[in-house]
Amino acid sequence: MTSRNLNGNWVDTLSLQYSYDLKDNSPHPIKYLLWNPQKKKDLYYLIPNKIEVQELRRSLVKYHQATKGASDIEWQNEHVKVILHPRYSQETGAVQSNDNDEDNQREPPYRGIPSEETQDQQK
Repeated sequence: MTSRNLNGNWVDTLSLQYSYDLKDNSPHPIKYLLWNPQKKKDLYYLIPNKIEVQELRRSLVKYHQATKGASDIEWQNEHVKVILHPRYSQETGAVQSNDNDEDNQREPPYRGIPSEETQDQQK
């Protein structure tokens, strides 16, 4: 009987996939999209040059230690660059622009039975 523990964290997942890509001689730079449960966001992990798997693991641990408890998500060193997924930066920008343009916000579409006043306006 064979038994395997398939549970892993994001560092294990990324390291394992990178080891497969090294064996396949994948061209660099390599970019991975992975959910980071500590940051609760999708992040891109960019590896610009060929490095050993252990060096990748050390860099990912350094990233975790440097950003643990911090609001900064983006980080880089000589081996790895961590970038926030564009979806989140667009959401942040949308929230900021909505706060600034409160006077220009449109009303939500009316849903329900129109009152006499709105019926008169439509005529």
